[in-house]
Amino acid sequence: MAAGPRPICRPRIGREPAIAANASNARARDDVASIHADLGIALAATNDFAGAHQALAKAVSLADEVSKQAPTNARFRARLAVRYSELSRVHLQSAQAGSTDAKTEWQRARDYLAKSSAIWEELRQKKILMPADATKPDQVAQDLATCDAALSRQL
Repeated sequence: MAAGPRPICRPRIGREPAIAANASNARARDDVASIHADLGIALAATNDFAGAHQALAKAVSLADEVSKQAPTNARFRARLAVRYSELSRVHLQSAQAGSTDAKTEWQRARDYLAKSSAIWEELRQKKILMPADATKPDQVAQDLATCDAALSRQL
């Protein structure tokens, strides 16, 4: 007897509660944060900004927890900066797509970019900014300028 199609399995998402409950497993928690970030980016691409905000907020929360567990780990700090930047981009997209509260979206984007920028600056000053991330602080600075310009037009 032929079996029907197998359901799509998402093993990491299915194990998320167990991984999330294990505070000592920073690498696994970082992986789960990356999965939530990827999900948020995919939802934003379909203009599901509410779902994207939720997924990326979870990614930021997990990345923040991991970063606090290992505050001297440059990789985890950089990952947190990236997560803030990704969340800001969703707010930027929402504002540019004609959100009913565009000014709030621009301001939230700016707030998250400022957090990202602060982490990048910290890494740069400590001279532990990884070469792969060398251009990311400049991109965040450009996005901050975009937000500032949009917010000044809305005043």
